[in-house]
Amino acid sequence: MHSAAHARGSAAGKVTWSGGRRGAPDSGGQVERRAAARRAVRPRLEYPPELPVSAEREEIAAAIRDNQVVIVAGETGSGKTTQLPKICMELGYGIEGMIGHTQPRRIAARAVASRLAEETRLELGHGIGYQVRFTSEVDDSTRVKVMTDGILLAELRHDPQLRAYDVIIIDEAHERSLNIDFLLGFLARLLPQRPDLKVIITSATIDPESFAAHFDNAPIIRVSGRTYPVELRYRPVGQEAADAAAGRAGEDDEEPAQDEPVVPDAADQLEGIIAAFDELRAEAPGDILVFLSGEREIRDAAEALEAHLQRGSAAARQWEIVPLFGRLSAGDQQRVFAPHSRPRVVLATNVAETSLTVPGIVYVIDAGTARISRYSNRTKVQRLPIEPISQASARQRAGRSGRTSPGIAIRLYSEADFAARPEYTDPEILRTNLASVILQMVSLGFARTEAEIASFPFLTPPEPKAVRDGRTLLAELGALTVDGGRLALTQLGRILARVPVDPRLARMILAGAQHDCAGEVTAIVAALSIQDPRERPAEHRGEADALHARFADARSDFLSYLHLWDWIQDQSARLSSSKFRRKCRAEYLNYVRIREWQDLVGQLRSMLGSAGVHVPRPPRLESNPALADEHEAPGGQKPAGAAPSDGKDKRRGAPRMERGKPAKRPYSQREADIHKSLITGLLSMFGVKVPEGRGDYQGARGTRMRIFPGSTLFKQGPDVIVAAELVETSRLWARTCAEVDPEWIVQAAGPLAKHQYGEPHWSTKTGSAMAYDRVSLYGVPLIGDRRVGYGAINPVEARELFIRHALIAGEWSAHHAFLQHNARALREAEELASRVRSRRLLAGDDVLFDFYDARLPETVVSAAHFESWWKTAQREDPGLLDISAESLLADDSEVSADVAADYPLQWELPGGASAKLRYAFEPGSSADGVTVELSEQAALGADPDLFTWQVPGLREELITALIRSLPKGKRRYFVPAPDVARAIRGELTPYEGALPRALADALSARAGGGELHDLVPITIAPEDFDLSRLPAHLRLSFAIVAGSGRRRRVLARGEDLRALQAQLRAAEGARPGQGRRSDSPAGQDSAAPGGQPP
Repeated sequence: MHSAAHARGSAAGKVTWSGGRRGAPDSGGQVERRAAARRAVRPRLEYPPELPVSAEREEIAAAIRDNQVVIVAGETGSGKTTQLPKICMELGYGIEGMIGHTQPRRIAARAVASRLAEETRLELGHGIGYQVRFTSEVDDSTRVKVMTDGILLAELRHDPQLRAYDVIIIDEAHERSLNIDFLLGFLARLLPQRPDLKVIITSATIDPESFAAHFDNAPIIRVSGRTYPVELRYRPVGQEAADAAAGRAGEDDEEPAQDEPVVPDAADQLEGIIAAFDELRAEAPGDILVFLSGEREIRDAAEALEAHLQRGSAAARQWEIVPLFGRLSAGDQQRVFAPHSRPRVVLATNVAETSLTVPGIVYVIDAGTARISRYSNRTKVQRLPIEPISQASARQRAGRSGRTSPGIAIRLYSEADFAARPEYTDPEILRTNLASVILQMVSLGFARTEAEIASFPFLTPPEPKAVRDGRTLLAELGALTVDGGRLALTQLGRILARVPVDPRLARMILAGAQHDCAGEVTAIVAALSIQDPRERPAEHRGEADALHARFADARSDFLSYLHLWDWIQDQSARLSSSKFRRKCRAEYLNYVRIREWQDLVGQLRSMLGSAGVHVPRPPRLESNPALADEHEAPGGQKPAGAAPSDGKDKRRGAPRMERGKPAKRPYSQREADIHKSLITGLLSMFGVKVPEGRGDYQGARGTRMRIFPGSTLFKQGPDVIVAAELVETSRLWARTCAEVDPEWIVQAAGPLAKHQYGEPHWSTKTGSAMAYDRVSLYGVPLIGDRRVGYGAINPVEARELFIRHALIAGEWSAHHAFLQHNARALREAEELASRVRSRRLLAGDDVLFDFYDARLPETVVSAAHFESWWKTAQREDPGLLDISAESLLADDSEVSADVAADYPLQWELPGGASAKLRYAFEPGSSADGVTVELSEQAALGADPDLFTWQVPGLREELITALIRSLPKGKRRYFVPAPDVARAIRGELTPYEGALPRALADALSARAGGGELHDLVPITIAPEDFDLSRLPAHLRLSFAIVAGSGRRRRVLARGEDLRALQAQLRAAEGARPGQGRRSDSPAGQDSAAPGGQPP
């Protein structure tokens, strides 16, 4: 082997990079120094004969030496994980480059490295090293580096050709996680460029052929596991059991059809477990392993078995029930591996299939189900439904009973059900959102379009819709842009790609930096990335809940994490390490997870700092109920379950605790900023309460959810929530929730929010155009009918509303000189239109609108904009916005050349007095037409016949109307009436007598003077005119007034001046001793008839 080592060590010409901790290529001196340090390592290379892989060592070594890729397939316990690195070292690898050995889990990476160091008699970190997310034990002498697959992926950013390695071992490849599939695809593309790189893929006996085919039919070496015969017994439960019994009873039945896999009813499953347990108890002594789908099912089964055992014999009561699932405390998990004297039944999830080997197991009960994470393309939610397991998983479970002796596996489903199940579990790439993978692929330059993502050599290509969903999520986060089909990371996306957490969580931290609360958000994000440090042992659940309640916040589970974080920081600063560890144990807090939480916060801060984002240490609360209790109690201790004392966070505002429950109060500004930051990564994870839904919330894309019972908000029922996680089991549950303002969601959504603007209108109060905004996101209404400024939404229409309402209609509180000037000009124009009785004379609002529109900049859309602009514009041209009355008249209006003469404003009376004339163009109103205002004395002295002539501008129309009022027999002599009126008007002498008399004479002369040869001459009398048929505006109205200005009052009003005069004389005669009124014009003779024509 020394010659092989020498041959490997003499290879020259390649550039070596550091093992993932530095991004710059090694200098020649570093390469030589590391090679020398690795050559100095003398591992003890021995192969335990009891391990099956040891027997295949020579074949495996030859395959590695002769092939670039080798597949090693073997059951758990065959020794492939620990022995393959030793075989590679024996072949001389691990000198110029390291032997990289990936594990899917951190705990496995540490354990494998420790085991390798022990077997090779090397110090951990020297010769044999490991690196996980928080820890690196690697130095220049490291020949074998055990790491998580995520660490190797991260190194691709700085070492895209993996020059730091001679060999890559991908362990547990059958798990088909996203990281594993991505690495396998990357390696398939890399190997032609690195012919010197060796790749070894290890797998359980689950479909090794697929791996071989992926690498050009690489050789497969099969290693048998240390197994004993396993007897399979099928014991279907529920309806399946009834169907099977019916099938067995019917001898003439045809062969039964292949059953579809089913998920049995929970009650039926519990009965089946108890029956199987009793069946196995009758066999030889041995522990029993029961596979169940989840924590809830384990707890139900534990209660049912406990009750069953208590009803049994003394021997039955000796059995010990031990649960095993991921959320258990470390101590409870270790119970499974501890030596024991009593027989036990272990209730486990699929964590015990391949990851952990439970000692002493002789028998297995397989319920046949598991919670399998699946991404819903419809709801965009990661679901966790209970599904029938695959055939491969069922074989793995059954094999657990044959590790140390012959075993029995009871399947709680039929053999036909087993045959109908899929052969393998779908790989994770088909069951999860691909945002993280796409982010890394674009960041590393592996893909620039969706087509390149689809063509990447994945072992199982993802669905095109899943690729689109992943891309959509990255666009939602602001990390990715799509331009002409090409994918490009934004500046934000480049930062997200460097942070080894879910892109949603990393997005929250960056938003926290913008809101100046990055420290708090980082603490929350780190908490969401690890397993909850709060433990709830089954036998002490009430006590643990009481102790944890003081950290709870009635409005937000996220703030509960912050309260816990502050308590941890306080206690770890005040107590020694050993005392803090004991304190955590007493408080039912997992010390290892707390350290992991603290480490992750530090690492996130460091990584973001290197990306140019400053994240301060998460600030501690100045006052916190839990901290106050700790400080008040002697020695920092307090009775378990005691309610915390009153306290208020002066900065974040920790809630008071009332009767052991958190008090609910509004968020402080900083708390609001924290939640605004969190929402940026949770845009599709919100819910709006359904009024009739009994706790249901309407979620994005038609989903319905409920708050998870473990949340402090479970019984609160806030109107709008956001959740860190949506998990579908029996229903869709929102886990880790907070009450939020819907406005925060709209702000975070930006252009993704859909706005419907309606009813734009002018607001005098705000001096701007407003509209009602209805906002929705992903089909869920968030805000209804809120008033918003319309200027930014539709500036053109907002500007028009400003001009028409503020500048033209005067719906504005401003008092500019140009507004008063233009109001006077408008009044003059309108008065002229009333006098000539033609609105067509006015150009209307359009002229005034066009006037302002031509002068105002397009940016002036509100009063505030106008004031800012006008402050400068009026200094340059004070009259810029002054309009003349002439500008308000229509261009095509036919106005008399002497409007003042035709429509006078005064009617001159004898003695120098005058009557004021008022014009109104109000058809249908009693005020329509001309009103003559006379003082009492002027009215008494006026000649009524004089006013029968009307004003000159209406006289011809009056004559026409009088002709038309004649009886039909006489009217037919004078047609067309307008032409006759026009001709006769010139023959009349105004103000000589009454107009009806003068017109009658003129018409009589015309009808009897020989001009109408075909008609009998007639005579027209004044009484022939029917004055009641005259249009209202042609009949003068008279108003007798007294006083002037504010003292002006109307004494009498009517159309018959003679009747009004009679009223005045009668009223004057009723006032004895009353002399001539003082307001009579000087020298006026009240009895003098007539007056001057207007």
